Amino acid sequence: VSNTLYRWSLRGQPTDSIVLSVTTRRGARPDRIEELLRDPSKGAALGFQWSVPMLVSPLSGDRAAVIFYDPTLVKGQYQGPSFAQVVDWRQHRSCTDVALPVPEDTPTRFAIRGDTLVAVVQHPSGPDGVSSWIVRWRFGARCFKGSESLN
Repeated sequence: VSNTLYRWSLRGQPTDSIVLSVTTRRGARPDRIEELLRDPSKGAALGFQWSVPMLVSPLSGDRAAVIFYDPTLVKGQYQGPSFAQVVDWRQHRSCTDVALPVPEDTPTRFAIRGDTLVAVVQHPSGPDGVSSWIVRWRFGARCFKGSESLN
């Protein structure tokens, strides 16, 4: 579900995969998947009990970034933290997942171009409006030496 990242090739090469570390995000919940298969009527209650991959994008240097969301249903609305994780296909390693400093109560939209992560963040601004701002982070290579994956 969200603890492994797979890569396929159109050239007929074998499928490659990397196990993603889970430290701050929830990760996959195989026990919940088995329970959902036994009783599909629990779909709404069990649907978001694990990290949901929201965006996967290639980065430079044979790396990829994955953005996860850990939603919880609160008063009929999903909310929760977002996380970024970088994998290096050449070294077959993944960085520690890093919590992104974005609001948990409104959905954040993400995009990646090159080695830059962009987020459109919304928040209430007064009695009848919502304002948005754009935040950028640059993915660094330091995470493979024990640091976090975003600068």
